[in-house]
Amino acid sequence: MRFIRAREIWNRRKGVGIHPDHDWDIELTLLAMRDRLADCLGIEFSIDHIVPLGRGGPHHHTNLRAIPHSLNVRKGDKLDAEMKNPPFAA
Repeated sequence: MRFIRAREIWNRRKGVGIHPDHDWDIELTLLAMRDRLADCLGIEFSIDHIVPLGRGGPHHHTNLRAIPHSLNVRKGDKLDAEMKNPPFAA
C-alpha cells in the first residue's frame, strides 16, 4: 500500500501525463473510496487507468477506477477486452 501511495505522489510531482482538465477532488474521492473498499473487504485495491497510460490513455478522472490490486497487476498494460477473462463486461 505504501508503494502505491508513493508512486501516486511521485507521478503528481512529475506531472506525468496529467490531463489539463483533470479534477483532483474527484481523484481524491476515488483514493478514499479505494481505501474504504480495502478496509471493508480486506483486500488491497489500487487505482487503474481504464485505458493504460502506456496505450495513450490520459491521467484524467474519467479514465480512473478502483479495482483489486491483483486484478490491476494481471491487467497490466492491456485493455479490458484484451484480457483472457475480462473482469468487466461492456
